[in-house]
Amino acid sequence: MKASRPPPNYLPPSSLQEERIDGPSELEVQALWFEQLHRPVLATDDGRTVEVIQSGFWNHAGGPDFNRAALRFSGKDGGPGEPVIGQVEVHLRPIDWHVHGHDLDPAYEDTVLHVVWETPGKKAFFPATSTFRRVPQVVLGTQLLASWAELRPLCGSLLQRPLPGAVPGRCSPLLGDASPDRVMEILRAAGLFRLRQKAQRWYWRQHLTSPEQAGVEKKYLTVACVSC
Repeated sequence: MKASRPPPNYLPPSSLQEERIDGPSELEVQALWFEQLHRPVLATDDGRTVEVIQSGFWNHAGGPDFNRAALRFSGKDGGPGEPVIGQVEVHLRPIDWHVHGHDLDPAYEDTVLHVVWETPGKKAFFPATSTFRRVPQVVLGTQLLASWAELRPLCGSLLQRPLPGAVPGRCSPLLGDASPDRVMEILRAAGLFRLRQKAQRWYWRQHLTSPEQAGVEKKYLTVACVSC
């Protein structure tokens, strides 16, 4: 009779550890803002809310990170205020505003919102311009549409190609030689043309669906020329 073989030794699996997901870089936070991968209405550090109508033009040169952003802050009574157009600066932490010297730089005077990833520690920091105007601030890391681990690939694919931004068009040399009145006339005409296009799209969309379902686009027809 053959001797039975001893049972194989049970080897427990090595302890499993999830891959560590580091926080985003400042450029990745800019991508989150540009793609508007956050809640449509954000809470500010001064107790208000801000609706992001247009995230702005991504600036890859000196000065604030986004130009001509369109925002709507809630008023003192909690109701929606008038749209505000200005610059947006993005940092990882609130103190970076001071570390980078923006509090002394007049180029940041028109900043209407400071976007940060997180607020480490218990000490509050409120950014201010060179004229001591307080800049509203939002913490983006706690107000995303999904977790950073889920959104990270989207930012990665965006940053792999040339970064989007505002570049001069073919008409810029002609506009550069025109008078200010002529430039304003052309811009108003272009804005009206774009507004009519949006209105026509909404007209046909509400015929295909319903006025209620298409009403989201209609809501923003009054600010359709913001980025013109």
